Amino acid sequence: MIIDNSYFNTYSKVAGAKTNLYCSSLDCLNEFIERYEPKYLECVLGYELSKLLKEYLANPTSPNRFEGLVNGGEYVACCGSLSYWSGLVNDEKESPIANYIYFHYQRFLQTQSTIVGEKIVNSENSINTSIAYKQMEAWNIMVDLTDNLKGYLKANIKDFPEYKPCCKSCNLEKIYPILNY
Repeated sequence: MIIDNSYFNTYSKVAGAKTNLYCSSLDCLNEFIERYEPKYLECVLGYELSKLLKEYLANPTSPNRFEGLVNGGEYVACCGSLSYWSGLVNDEKESPIANYIYFHYQRFLQTQSTIVGEKIVNSENSINTSIAYKQMEAWNIMVDLTDNLKGYLKANIKDFPEYKPCCKSCNLEKIYPILNY
């Protein structure tokens, strides 16, 4: 895997002890990383490029065309300005993969599956509230970071001929809140 649970520490914070009846937070989070990281990569990079990236990560070689994709680098955007892609992994621990996973992780934790249907856990000394704002924020940051990633790939298309920017393999568009007054 490219990221680990250390990427879930700011707005995409994952609570500690037993937030789910079926597994601890860390166990569930690791399962979600294993499940959703490949989905994100295939969605954005396409099957062929995500497969090559996975092969590279399993057995790094030099020279490395994936260095900038993974760790970040400068590129000239389509408008001609110098831009910076921060990478799939970085010291700031901000990755579109983490935001994508956080969104799906929190969606999963909203209810518990029981033999009599979906239920919301009722806890003592607390009131249930919606995670929708945090999910929306994480999703929208993921969309912005993904747009930056796509800009990097387009600017470096000679290094990534497998990337097909015209193919829309998934829908990663911003979510806007519905305000009720």
